[in-house]
Amino acid sequence: MTAYRQVMEVNFFGALNCTQASIDRLIKHKGLIIVISSIAGVSPLPGRSGYCASKHALHGLFDTLRIELKSTGVDILMVCPTFVQTNLQARALGGDGNVTTEPQSLIGNPDTPGRTAEAIFRAAVNGKKQLIPTAMGKLANWINRLLPQVYARIVARQFKSELID
Repeated sequence: MTAYRQVMEVNFFGALNCTQASIDRLIKHKGLIIVISSIAGVSPLPGRSGYCASKHALHGLFDTLRIELKSTGVDILMVCPTFVQTNLQARALGGDGNVTTEPQSLIGNPDTPGRTAEAIFRAAVNGKKQLIPTAMGKLANWINRLLPQVYARIVARQFKSELID
């Protein structure tokens, strides 16, 4: 349970606290809130239930805030990258609350930070509400939305093969 609370503190409450601290200025300047979620916020990722829960919570909060803030001129962009080449995995928590020694679950090839940043910039300039930057992420999202049982079988098979390797 400690790991879940830690992940929620960083991923959910961190974004909430930053938004609360800046909301007056965002309203004054008709700003844009860019929320870094994950493909795990819209599609399940076996082995990362706490992470997925925190990202789903972001969507619930910020999709609702988008409606609540509409009349103020503040907008929200939800960014749902798949995997980005960072050192994040070196600090990812396992179920016991300690840094995990398990390899990162990957779907597709990791994107570069530069390509991800450029996609976020373009989405912000173009007034998008949600960004899934990679083709693999878009495919995962659509399969999960249209054929959730098929998506579940695919990711369960991938997860099992990682456990065996």
